[in-house]
Amino acid sequence: MKKNIISLTSLLSAILLFSVTVGAQITNHYDLSAYKLPDYRYRQLITNFELSGANNSDNLDDQKFLNRSIDGNIGANYYSYLNSRKTQRTHYLSFNFRGYSFHDEDPIEYCDNSSVYSSLNYQLYNKRYFANKTFLVTGVYARYHFGHIGDSFENQDTINLTGDATTNEHTVTVSIPLGFGFGRIEQVQDYHEAIYIYEDLLKSQRAVAGKSEEEVMELATLISRLKNQRYFDSRIKNIQDIETLDSFLIANNYKTLSDARYFATLVDNWNFVTHFVRESGTSISLEVAPEYDYYQNKRILNPADFRYKHKRGSYGIGGGILFEHRMPLNLYWQANTTVRAMAGYMERTFKVTDTIVHSDYTSSSPELNMYLTQSLEYYPNTRTRMTASFIAQYDKYFEEKDVDTDFIMLPTRQNIRTGLSLMVDYYISQRLRLNASSSVYYSNYTIESISGIPAQESDRFNSGFNVRLEYSIF
Repeated sequence: MKKNIISLTSLLSAILLFSVTVGAQITNHYDLSAYKLPDYRYRQLITNFELSGANNSDNLDDQKFLNRSIDGNIGANYYSYLNSRKTQRTHYLSFNFRGYSFHDEDPIEYCDNSSVYSSLNYQLYNKRYFANKTFLVTGVYARYHFGHIGDSFENQDTINLTGDATTNEHTVTVSIPLGFGFGRIEQVQDYHEAIYIYEDLLKSQRAVAGKSEEEVMELATLISRLKNQRYFDSRIKNIQDIETLDSFLIANNYKTLSDARYFATLVDNWNFVTHFVRESGTSISLEVAPEYDYYQNKRILNPADFRYKHKRGSYGIGGGILFEHRMPLNLYWQANTTVRAMAGYMERTFKVTDTIVHSDYTSSSPELNMYLTQSLEYYPNTRTRMTASFIAQYDKYFEEKDVDTDFIMLPTRQNIRTGLSLMVDYYISQRLRLNASSSVYYSNYTIESISGIPAQESDRFNSGFNVRLEYSIF
């Protein structure tokens, strides 16, 4: 069975990869890589509130069993993206607060639990472009998490035990990426959609033939602006978008006939396409990122007055090279390549204290990570995508040592992983649809010997497939 899956994945991937030579020979006057996104800024703020509860009561042989709970959550997420010839900037800020209470009671024991969790996340990633497509990378990643858990319990069985426990934990993570590079990646799916709108109107004889690539690109620019406008009511926004598109097609002499077929074609291409992201361009960058991580956990257990405290602080630096290449071969074919080579060094300080013992130590460990992925995508229409991918991954974690004593706490570990995958989301016709996926992965994991413990090595194959074919008879 495994051999069959491997053969199927390899064969399908090979067929798709070979087809690029044929697809690249398909000639048309549309060059997706020529499209440049217009300047725009998109902002979005989403808030959420959720409250739920449950209450269950049972009487069994005059004995009462009761449990009840209440759970509440409130949060907010802010997202902002700026695109211009000089800047590509992403802002993300989120806040979340959750409270939970639970009570469970039976004739022998009861338990009360109350928990509170809160988190705050902030992320900024900024690319500032200069002459000749050189750019400077700056950013910030910060996260704070707080958790409080309170328990009280009573057991009236053979041992009468009553007590409570309290746990508090804090987590702080900060990372500041810095770097520079050359090149630029552009999203071009809006140009892809503009071409299909124009071509479908031509097929239905509702548009003027002979529009140039520059004219269709102006339609794509309008689509990009419409899709990156804020809105509150999607229904009203959709009506306004269709009206704007229609006005543009009239003003630029696209339309030959305005009837139900014309508007049906326009609405179909605007509302019922799958907005696959397609990109174009090449980028190579060198980045470094200092990082700090802090974790603290404190627990008090009564009536034994047992106290536990765990503190961990980590600081280090990581960096490496990232190469990205996105190439639309034509309207239908897309080739993507990503290569990443990273190295890092972390130093961790641990401190554990409780009522009985106390220990603390500092360890250090370097690591190396490399990753390669190559994919080929096929888009026969706006509702269909086929993707064949190859990945190769190498991770090596060197010895983790106690800084003071050179005692080896963890041996060197190494993992190699490679594989092929194929995914198909195919709109064959109005009645027939195909969804399929197949993959095969091989991994090799080794651990070097340490303190008389022999080295270990394991090999693993993972494979699987899924095929779903839907046909509407009537």
